[in-house]
Amino acid sequence: MIDDQMNLWYIESNPNPQLSGYTADWNKLYLSVMMGTFDIQAAYYKSRMTRVLNVLKAMQKAENEYVGLVDYEKWKMEYQKALKNRLEPKYKINSQNKWVPIINENLGGVDTYFGHLPSSCI
Repeated sequence: MIDDQMNLWYIESNPNPQLSGYTADWNKLYLSVMMGTFDIQAAYYKSRMTRVLNVLKAMQKAENEYVGLVDYEKWKMEYQKALKNRLEPKYKINSQNKWVPIINENLGGVDTYFGHLPSSCI
């Protein structure tokens, strides 16, 4: 699924819900892919939620400590930064996962595509 910011989100993979009628090797591969996908999604979700909660806590603290107007535009920008897809160092993807990143829009320029695209294409 693609959201309104053109982010691609994994929803489900369901070629055969019973996982029957396939070979043991296929089932092993399928389960490995599914577990790897969930591992990646969980790491990104935890990273994002940690950043969002930290922004909300900081905003609440600022509101409680300061008398007067709170700069909500500042907090809106902080919140938007917290929503960006990136992994926090404490949330690692399992080392057994075969996942390889191919795009990271937070990097910018040629680095965005980890060298998979020449600069003439960007």
